[in-house]
Amino acid sequence: MSPAAPERPPRRVLVVSYHFLPVHNVGVKQLAGYCRHLPAAGWSPVVLSRDWSAGLAPEDAGWGLVRADEPPGVPVVAAPRAEPRGVLLALHDRLGRATAPGAHAARRALLTPLRRAMSIAWPLFGRYPDEFTGWTRGAVEAGERAVREHGAEAILSTCPPAVNHVVASRLARRTGLPWVPLFGDLYSFYVGPGDWHGTRHRRALATALHRRWLAPASRALAVSPRMARLVEELYGVPGEVVVVGFDEEDFAGEAPARTDGKLRLAHVGSIYPGDQRPEMLFDALDRVIAAAPGAIDDLEVALVGSRCEDRLRALLEGRPCARVCHVRPGVPPDEAVRLQRAADVLLLFNLTAQRGRGTLSYPSKLWEYLAAGRPVLAFPADGDFVDATLRDTGAGLTADGADELAAVLAGWHAAWKAGRGIPHAPRPDAVARYSRRRQAERIAAALDGALAAGGR
Repeated sequence: MSPAAPERPPRRVLVVSYHFLPVHNVGVKQLAGYCRHLPAAGWSPVVLSRDWSAGLAPEDAGWGLVRADEPPGVPVVAAPRAEPRGVLLALHDRLGRATAPGAHAARRALLTPLRRAMSIAWPLFGRYPDEFTGWTRGAVEAGERAVREHGAEAILSTCPPAVNHVVASRLARRTGLPWVPLFGDLYSFYVGPGDWHGTRHRRALATALHRRWLAPASRALAVSPRMARLVEELYGVPGEVVVVGFDEEDFAGEAPARTDGKLRLAHVGSIYPGDQRPEMLFDALDRVIAAAPGAIDDLEVALVGSRCEDRLRALLEGRPCARVCHVRPGVPPDEAVRLQRAADVLLLFNLTAQRGRGTLSYPSKLWEYLAAGRPVLAFPADGDFVDATLRDTGAGLTADGADELAAVLAGWHAAWKAGRGIPHAPRPDAVARYSRRRQAERIAAALDGALAAGGR
């Protein structure tokens, strides 16, 4: 019997991400999780990120970034950020200042037509697709060096921000390496109803730029089936689904014990009131309390880390359910996990703006909720990916409208009051498919396929 062949060491993949440790936000946590699991699936990552030694810039303010002390766990290649520059961009900016409200009236009248004419082609001036384009030149140069020094055989990039795909596209063209773009969100790459491009001309120009950027990609990954379909329909790149997933290590051990005698419902994470409609929950709770006044002493609803605390408190003002709803600011990740595991029911506010056209995006908390092992109640029904996931995993159900939501909550309250508990029969094998480890395996399979297609 001949000895077994030695196992092949993992191949190197260059991961392009403007945001990465030592700065931290939800997106960095997700990417760091993928990077931790990729080597076991055959790919060892090297991350190309921005040089954060100079601190944050004004454009970083809206990304929830904090400094992180934990080591990255993977090699990180840092590239400097610079201000976008160019004659046309400088002229366009200067005309913008000259025609702004408050500028000299005669000058505004003279220069406004010129600025409007230039604005037709503004994406070509160097500040598109986002505010981070000043990182592009330094990132491409550092990425080429990283490919040579680390022996990378493929490129993976994430979006958002969209500049990551621009950098990866240029690197793929210069190095000839296969490239797989991963869309956590489409951002500027979304062209269609409700986009922010505004005019037919701008949509056409944006689409042409996106097609050029994505041309070197042999396949793409996206977090929902509809997003994957759109990438293929708009840009001709076959799409596959890879979700954020959950890290099993975060949910190890016994769930925290409780002795408070309350039926606790919890939502942990951001809420977007204009889209996710928290008033539907408040309407339903008011109806439950009106039908069973004793419920006001049994229920506790925790809304934690919504990032719209004042808006929620305003929506609750004067309602009966205000007595049971507790609006709290955000908590550290380990406390968020503890709150999820200590809840009796986990609430999921579905996005509604794209309803009826298929789920383009959805609350990524869904995956942590699956790992927490508590019943999930989503609303309103999305008729697509979230509904199917809860049905396939047995992890929960969806309610469509305040009346249906109130009926579910009233039934669950009655079952809890009678000591029967909340009905919940998840299928562990189905839930396990959504771990970050399993999703990293899907990323690795896409890299394998891209490498094979590239003939390397």
